[in-house]
Amino acid sequence: MQNPKQIIKQGQIIDNSWVILGNEQSISDLGEGQNPIVSSDQWLEQISQLANIRPLGILLKPDEDLTALSEHLAQFDVIAVDFPKFADGRGYSIARELRETYRYQGEIRAVGDVLLDQLYYMQQVGFDAFALREDLSLERGLASFNDYKENYLGPTYQHNPWFKRA
Repeated sequence: MQNPKQIIKQGQIIDNSWVILGNEQSISDLGEGQNPIVSSDQWLEQISQLANIRPLGILLKPDEDLTALSEHLAQFDVIAVDFPKFADGRGYSIARELRETYRYQGEIRAVGDVLLDQLYYMQQVGFDAFALREDLSLERGLASFNDYKENYLGPTYQHNPWFKRA
């Protein structure tokens, strides 16, 4: 999994201090100023050791069942949602469910095979941070948020769909 030096967050390019840990890595492997993102499997296996670690993030796979994690979601400063392939849209549903069903207020970050033409739509369902695929320009990513002017469906941050605003 990639750990880029910079990401897009809330409409800006910022330095990234979060590191997605592989299953063979531990928090003690991190350097100064680096914050851990653990997999949901790591979290569930080491919940007693990780429960008091702050800041802490979690990585969700596209087939993740949020009910097993629902009572713990507020403990995470970042929830990273993996897009293993750009064509796998299950992460969109996870983000929307986090915002609307679980009322998660923290950062929801798209990671993995994240492409420019997805950013606008990802933002509509609740993502507010984006780790683009390594070969893509963050500046072009920022510009892609202006590709569309109207939404037919209401985004998570605006509850009136287009047909009610017209």
